[in-house]
Amino acid sequence: MKIIPFLIIVVLTTTTTVIDGLKSNTEEFMEKNPDIIDDKHGVRMGKILPECDDGKNNLEIDWNGSPINHTCYHRKPFDIDLDIDSIVHCENIRSDYM
Repeated sequence: MKIIPFLIIVVLTTTTTVIDGLKSNTEEFMEKNPDIIDDKHGVRMGKILPECDDGKNNLEIDWNGSPINHTCYHRKPFDIDLDIDSIVHCENIRSDYM
């Protein structure tokens, strides 16, 4: 079986999420780097910053060990609508991508 790498696209927003005094990495980063903010799109696309997570360096930008960006804090799980078909979507990444 051949394992194909996949690409995860993270959308950064300018909203602030503070839970129990913790702020997400995205908000902290944007406060420290206001020059990357684009009024129309939120974050300038294609702007290369050495302090950004590029998939190899500065991985702590997206993960600092805190579950705040990856945890649902709702008291009740969302109901599952069994009448809706699931959508499976895969992106094929070139073998020479990395």
